[in-house]
Amino acid sequence: MDVEKGAGHQPFDLYLVFDVEATCTEGCDWAYPNEIIEFPVVLVDGRTHRRVDEFHAYVRPSLHPTLSDFCKNLTGIKQETVDAADTFPVVLARFEAWLSKYAVHPFQNVVFVCDGPWDVRDFIRKQCEHSLINRPSYLVRFVDLRMLYVDFYQRERTNLSGMLNALGMEFQGREHSGQDDTRNIARIVEKMMQDGCKFVWNRECKLTRRRVAKSGRVLYTKADGPIPKGHSILF
Repeated sequence: MDVEKGAGHQPFDLYLVFDVEATCTEGCDWAYPNEIIEFPVVLVDGRTHRRVDEFHAYVRPSLHPTLSDFCKNLTGIKQETVDAADTFPVVLARFEAWLSKYAVHPFQNVVFVCDGPWDVRDFIRKQCEHSLINRPSYLVRFVDLRMLYVDFYQRERTNLSGMLNALGMEFQGREHSGQDDTRNIARIVEKMMQDGCKFVWNRECKLTRRRVAKSGRVLYTKADGPIPKGHSILF
């Protein structure tokens, strides 16, 4: 994909840098029913290329409310923290109320930015299934920062620390803290924007519609539709 270079106003007014933490066990694979337990967002202005605000909330899991020792050690999140937190639908409503200070629902002038496809493709999909809600329309298209980084700088794909180091920065804070990860991703976003990278969405989740089977299991049906050339589709 060709990535446009040049300073100035970005294609979107607002960029929502996003990196969740989720329930897990040691050795679990992508079939594991992860639930989001930390929902951090850093807001970057598309005109100034600067961070302007943050949203942060812990989330109480409902399917498996007790965190594994592995999860607590990895994320630094304590059991009592999630026990006292709101459920995902409540946190999502709080997030939308916060975002409404800067944009008008359904937030068509904003786009999420993530370190890879996993947060939006996998964790949001699973959480929406667990919470019996549809995927929000603003969480369908997003910017995969790793993909954009490779295209813009013509470098090999690497992880968050690798991108920071290549740009002359070091990771600040605690790795696998959602809030610290998000803040570090935002530093890369700011740097790339200042270097002239245009942040256009490069990933799109296949639109799905939710229905509930007689067993109570949430099922998602794929909806067909044209996909722009040069963009990746995630299922």
